[in-house]
Amino acid sequence: MNRSNTSYSSWAAKAHRYAANLTFLGWLRLLWFVLILWIERVRYSFIPSCEWGDRSLPAHANPTHVLLVSDPRVRYAPLYRSSIFGNLHHWLYELSLRRTWQAALSFKPHTVVFLGDMLASGRKVKSPEDFDGYFTAFTRIFATPKPLPAYFTPGNEDIGLNLKASDVHRARENYIDYFGSPNTKVSLGNHTLVLLDAPGLVEEDYQRAEDHGITYEEWVPIKGGAVAFVKSLQGDDSGSCASPFLTTCLTSLSATQMARTSPEYYSHTSR
Repeated sequence: MNRSNTSYSSWAAKAHRYAANLTFLGWLRLLWFVLILWIERVRYSFIPSCEWGDRSLPAHANPTHVLLVSDPRVRYAPLYRSSIFGNLHHWLYELSLRRTWQAALSFKPHTVVFLGDMLASGRKVKSPEDFDGYFTAFTRIFATPKPLPAYFTPGNEDIGLNLKASDVHRARENYIDYFGSPNTKVSLGNHTLVLLDAPGLVEEDYQRAEDHGITYEEWVPIKGGAVAFVKSLQGDDSGSCASPFLTTCLTSLSATQMARTSPEYYSHTSR
C-alpha cells in the first residue's frame, strides 16, 4: 500500500513539473491532441444511442429506412495545389467522411439518397480522365454494399450554375454518365420521391425571365429539362393525389441567385 502511494506521489510530482514547464505552444499541442482524440474516438461512441424511431410505430408496421446524405463535397487531390498542410487537410477530411459514412451504414438503411454537391468542384472538371478520377475518389469513400440502392440529385457544385453553354453541356454530360439522370422519380415503400434538378430549374428560369420575359403559362419547357419533367408528373395518375407532392434538392444558392429566381414557378407547382 505504501509502495503504491509512493508510486502515485512520484507520478503526480512528475506531472506537476511537466505542466509547470509547459509553454504556450505546448498547451496548444496538448489541446490539439485532446480535440483529435475527441473527434476521432469519443464522439463516435454516442452513435449507437441514435435510432430510426420505429418504437412509435404499430407492431405490424414495416418501415422503409432512407438515409439522406447532403453536401459531402468530396475533393480530388490532383485538381488542387499540393502543400504539406493542404495534403494533411485533404487526408483528415477524407478520413472524417469515411468514418462518418461507415457509422451511418451501421444503422442498416434500406436506401440512400444523396442530396447534391457530391463533388467539391465537379462543374470545373475539364477532361473525362479527371472526372473519372473524381468519381473514383467519391466511390472509394462512399462505398455502398451491393444490395443497398443509392440515388443522386445534382447540386450546383456538381453541374454548375450560370456557366457558359459549353461548360454546362460538359458538366451535365459528366454527371449523367456517372450519376445518372438529374431528374428522376423513385418509389420507396408507399411513398414516391421526386428528385429534381434544382440548378437546371434555376437556369431555365433565368432564360424565361431574362431572354423572353414571359410567364410560365406561355413558356415552352426545354426538352428533357426540369420544367418539362415536373409538368410530366401532372399527368401521372399512379398516385392517389391529383397534384404531385415534390421532394426536391435544396441547392445552396447565393442570395443574389435566389433573388433572380422567379417565385411564379413555385406558386404554380408546389401544392
